[in-house]
Amino acid sequence: MNNQPLKLSRPLGDIGDAICDKQVFIYHVKDTKVGSTYNLEKRIAEQGFDLDDVEVLVRLIGGHMTYNHIWNIEQILARSLGFQDEHEGNRLAVNRVRASRITDRSRSYRLTKVTNLTDTTTPETILVERASEFEDKHDLFAGVLASCANPKKGNKHVELSSCKYAVEYTD
Repeated sequence: MNNQPLKLSRPLGDIGDAICDKQVFIYHVKDTKVGSTYNLEKRIAEQGFDLDDVEVLVRLIGGHMTYNHIWNIEQILARSLGFQDEHEGNRLAVNRVRASRITDRSRSYRLTKVTNLTDTTTPETILVERASEFEDKHDLFAGVLASCANPKKGNKHVELSSCKYAVEYTD
C-alpha cells in the first residue's frame, strides 16, 4: 500500500475545473482499476468488462461537487484498495477537455453517411455546430468528432443509429 500523502489538487481554479452537473459513478473492477464515468454500462462495455465484474463504490449526484473533488475521491478510493495514484497530468488533461466543452469553443463538423459504392443517391449529411452537445445527445465519447475529423488519426467514422458517418471539419 502507498504510504505517501495524497497530493490533493486545488478545489477550484485549475484549468477546466467546474461544478460537475452530471451524475458520476466511481467504480472498482477487482484487481484491475478504480475509475469514474457518467455512463457505467457503456464505459464498462467499452473496456471489455462485464457489469458483474464491477462494484459501484460511490454514486455522486450532479451539481454538488467540482471535477477536482470527484478526482480526489476517486484517488482516495483507489489508494484504499491498493492501487497506485493516477498521474496528475491525467487530471489536468481531462480538465482541459472539460474546459473546452464548458465554453463550447468546438469546431463545426460535417457528418456524411457512408453508403455502399453502388448507391448513387445523395448521401445524408448532418451539420454539427456544437460538438459537445451532439456527442452528449448521441451518447458518444467526448471529443470523438474531433478525433475522427483529425487527418492524423486512423478512425474517420462515427456510428449513429447503426449507420456509419464520415466526419470532417467544415472550416
